[in-house]
Amino acid sequence: MGKYDAVKESRKEIFFNNIIGGIGWGLGATVGAAIILAIAGMVVARINTVPIIGGYVENIMEYIAEKQPQTKNYIESDRDRVDKKE
Repeated sequence: MGKYDAVKESRKEIFFNNIIGGIGWGLGATVGAAIILAIAGMVVARINTVPIIGGYVENIMEYIAEKQPQTKNYIESDRDRVDKKE
C-alpha cells in the first residue's frame, strides 16, 4: 500500500482527468480514422479498378468542389489527368 499513499488526488480530480483523457482519445481516434479513410479513398479512386467506389469518391469530390470553389480547379485537372490515362 505504500506506493498508493502518494496519490493524494480526490475522486473528483481523478474523474475529471479521466473524462478529459477519454474525450481527447475519442477525438484523436476519430480524426485519425478520417485521415486514413480519406487517403484510402483517394488511392482507390486513382486505381480505378473498383468503379463503384471510384464513382462514389468522385461524387464526394464534386460535392466538395461545389462547396469550396478554390478546390474546383484541382479536381477538374485531376479528372482530366485520369481521362487521359484511359
